[in-house]
Amino acid sequence: MSISEYVTFLVPTCSAPSARRSSGRSRITCATAKSAGWKNESSGGAHERLTGLARMSERPPRELKARFMGQLPPRKRRLAPLAAAAIFLVALALAATVYVSGLFSPDAVASATLRSPSPSAQAGGKVLLYDSGENMKVKLDAWGLPPCKTGQYYELWFVKDGRRVSGGTFTIGKSGRIQTDLNAPRFTGRYPKVGITYEVSNGDPGASDKKMLGGELHQF
Repeated sequence: MSISEYVTFLVPTCSAPSARRSSGRSRITCATAKSAGWKNESSGGAHERLTGLARMSERPPRELKARFMGQLPPRKRRLAPLAAAAIFLVALALAATVYVSGLFSPDAVASATLRSPSPSAQAGGKVLLYDSGENMKVKLDAWGLPPCKTGQYYELWFVKDGRRVSGGTFTIGKSGRIQTDLNAPRFTGRYPKVGITYEVSNGDPGASDKKMLGGELHQF
């Protein structure tokens, strides 16, 4: 807004008695304008005189300032640091929720943490069971296991009262780690224990005595 528009806004309409204002502070009133000889001046002349008054050190009346500020367009405010931090925390919580929901879907029914029988071994693993209708989908993540040689493999077992049910076989390369999906009978989700054995292709369907990892199965 130009100074001309500003002073035009500040000049009261002198044709009506209601235009007069009362205030203890310095002000521009109809009486002031008349005494200064502005009654018949053009708006340009009045603006020139009011420009000089605009440079006065005294503060304008509060009500005039309020009227003037009310005519200004709203200022764009910067986002407060506290609000920015709150948005960041909400986004972080949302990301964590998405991540956890990816690991533990609504269909997950049980999980197990696998550990080696040898305390010095660095091997370990995790098992997650999903309800997939007639069978159980088994998500296996294991690490630190010796790589398989020709004719050798690993087998996952579910154990209950000495009875073992196979949850699938897999092999491991030089990395010593495996992330795979297996399938098991639906009832294995109620078995209390799970383990992994090291097997050799010799025609024996039973489990060997080389237990590599084991753990308890916890239902959700």
